[in-house]
Amino acid sequence: MTPRVVSICVSLLVAGIVVVAFASVVTRPPERSFAKHFEAGVYVCATCRQPLFESRAKFASTTRWPSFRAAVESSVAEREDRSEGLERTEILCRQCNAHLGHVFDDGERTGDDHPDAGLRYCVLSSALEFEGEARE
Repeated sequence: MTPRVVSICVSLLVAGIVVVAFASVVTRPPERSFAKHFEAGVYVCATCRQPLFESRAKFASTTRWPSFRAAVESSVAEREDRSEGLERTEILCRQCNAHLGHVFDDGERTGDDHPDAGLRYCVLSSALEFEGEARE
């Protein structure tokens, strides 16, 4: 971890975010959930504030996690995840390497009816913060 990320982690440790972000743990949906949140804006990394997902890429999936069909360009890294006896693709914040969740190819089967449906970025609410669009 870079000194900047360590500094951010120290400030977030009290909130419990660091455990999820850097331990790559899978959690049940938290009480603060963005699964049914559909305001206009951008979802950013809770650890470093990197923009990750635009609200227009979000869809109401049949899962209990926030689901997006695409990430902001060059914001998310992927790596193979064979933990818990499963073969999945883990997604991480490209800027700070925080665990965000996983990406699956089941978007159409989980409720995405958009013409570009396909991928489903299944993201932990605790890995996100939301920045709404400025209103005039």
